[in-house]
Amino acid sequence: MLWALFHGSPYPASMKAQITDFHGADGAFGGPLAAEGREILDALATTPLYLKASDQAGKSGSLIFSPVATNKAIGDALTPRGWTKWDVPNNLAMFGIDVDYAKHGVVVECQFSNYPFLMNNVVRSDLFHRRAIMIGAQGCAALVVITKARMFPASNSTLYYEQAVAQLREAEREGMFRVPVRLIGLFEDIGVSVPAKIIGYASKRYSRTATGTKDIRCRLVPNREDGGRCHIEVEEQD
Repeated sequence: MLWALFHGSPYPASMKAQITDFHGADGAFGGPLAAEGREILDALATTPLYLKASDQAGKSGSLIFSPVATNKAIGDALTPRGWTKWDVPNNLAMFGIDVDYAKHGVVVECQFSNYPFLMNNVVRSDLFHRRAIMIGAQGCAALVVITKARMFPASNSTLYYEQAVAQLREAEREGMFRVPVRLIGLFEDIGVSVPAKIIGYASKRYSRTATGTKDIRCRLVPNREDGGRCHIEVEEQD
């Protein structure tokens, strides 16, 4: 099930989003989990496009999607709504020691890192669901994965929404998970002027310490050799 969101957002600086639901997630978030689903979408509706300078070979200095800044912005919007990090039980810590955000039985993972982590997070939440592991006062009822669209220039081997849709469709077809999964992809309009923020970091690689933010307007322009991906052209900056 695919939804297009935020094109009428009251936050004009926010990105756009699309949703694909798996294993009954549309019914879950249209019913008992409606409040939690709405809170997640409201948080995303305030998240702008964050960019950083790449340091990877062949991309050095070019603007790419900033996962650290995007993840922080999402967290800053979710935390006041009662979403918190949640420690994974010790007997499942081989899948990772915590989840990004959780509330009322819903797990949220911001999946901007390498693509193999997607299935790790799905299997982990599926185990929470099958074993009725309590998250707050409720057993695990659903997983929400937030990722970026393929259109954004990004670090090598990082997950993108279209790839995640394909993986989850195959996994669902083979009955590999039971937990309802909502996949949310962050998009932006192509070929038009859009607002963005460039984040500077203390060191080029792996740093999470921001040294400054610059507001810009830019265009995402499709690459000639690969129409599914874009490069970023800066129009103006403050």
